Amino acid sequence: MDESNPVDQAKLPVLQQDVDIYLSKKTLALFMSVMAVVMVVVCLVGSFGNIISLIILFNQRMRNQTNYILAALCISDTLFLGHSIIFIAINFYRQSNPLDGEALRSYVYPILGAWSSVVTARITSSLTTLLCVQRFIAVFYPMRAKQLCTKRKTIISIVIIFILTALVFIPFCFKYETTQVMDNSNNTKQIMNKSALYMRNIKFFSVYGTVLNILFRFSPLAIIFILNIIMIIVVRRTCQQRRSMSFNDSESSLRLTSRNGKHCSHTDQHHITIMLITVSTVFFCCILPGAINSIATHINRSYTPLGKYKNLYTCISTSTFFLETINSAVNFIIYMFMSRKFRLLYKEIFCCGHGKYYRKISISSLKEKFRWTSKQGKSGGKQHDSFERKTVSDINPLKNGNYSAGEREWQSDINGECWELQNKHLF
Repeated sequence: MDESNPVDQAKLPVLQQDVDIYLSKKTLALFMSVMAVVMVVVCLVGSFGNIISLIILFNQRMRNQTNYILAALCISDTLFLGHSIIFIAINFYRQSNPLDGEALRSYVYPILGAWSSVVTARITSSLTTLLCVQRFIAVFYPMRAKQLCTKRKTIISIVIIFILTALVFIPFCFKYETTQVMDNSNNTKQIMNKSALYMRNIKFFSVYGTVLNILFRFSPLAIIFILNIIMIIVVRRTCQQRRSMSFNDSESSLRLTSRNGKHCSHTDQHHITIMLITVSTVFFCCILPGAINSIATHINRSYTPLGKYKNLYTCISTSTFFLETINSAVNFIIYMFMSRKFRLLYKEIFCCGHGKYYRKISISSLKEKFRWTSKQGKSGGKQHDSFERKTVSDINPLKNGNYSAGEREWQSDINGECWELQNKHLF
């Protein structure tokens, strides 16, 4: 879906509009039929996974800055998948009932297609960028992050993204209109056509669409690419440092404590960072082909919906749209595979154990805490400086020193990797 103005197809020669030298109509029809079935399955499975993710992320134990963004991402992804299902259903209806199907499309597409589906896709881009930027700040500037990345500011940022994105794309609601025409049998039918407002302001829509394309598609891709490369390099370096530290320090020296006195391993925080990098990397890989495809429509004027290579354009555009659908559908799978806390809470809520999985990990953590406390008691009951209660950024070196209570609270909230051991789950 390209926000920029497409080439004026009326200027293309008629012969070019009827011939595609790269892809036949029969091959294109077969490809579109297969993709429609696959996309329906992906959209349904992805929507179901996003709903489950929302239930888990809205749980009391999952409420922190990062998970607020992930929950908003689930909402925008589900809306995008819903739009995909609607348009696939309309296309099937058009094939079975061309006249009524085209009339329905002419009413639905100007709002749901030209505006709201684009808005949901660009909200996903902005939220993924916000997630990447916030994690970058938390990793490299933990002291400033406690002021910049508070829960309140995160929620305000999410609300601004939803409202601002919806507002700036409003002009595209007026790009198409429904018109009535007479066919060869003198029957009246309704079709979708470019609006008179659009035709009078083609240059404005072209420039405005290009600006939005840069701000909401190419800029997020550039930011995510740069920040991910930096974080991946530092994560690899930190893994090597921690492996070397494990040969010199005891296991207890590598244990951290949350603000509630519960123990969590530094590897839990490390895994969360890797999971968020994975989410943004999948987004980058799925959105980049569509961005390149939008550039190609400006480079080659024959590569358009009605141009010389219209079948090839339709095939590639459908493939890039399918990649965007994949991006909106796979986050639940990423959370399940890469977030231990998410996975255990899922088992507690949706499986038949009624908390036995959570009790199991809680009891294990309690035993670890008892062993750690016993070691400190044998050493005279006084903790060494390196064991003072603290939380640190997941890839920064372990530091000896005292953090303030506010810093400990922020670190526990921003990362959310330490389990809150509640008595009702322990017994």
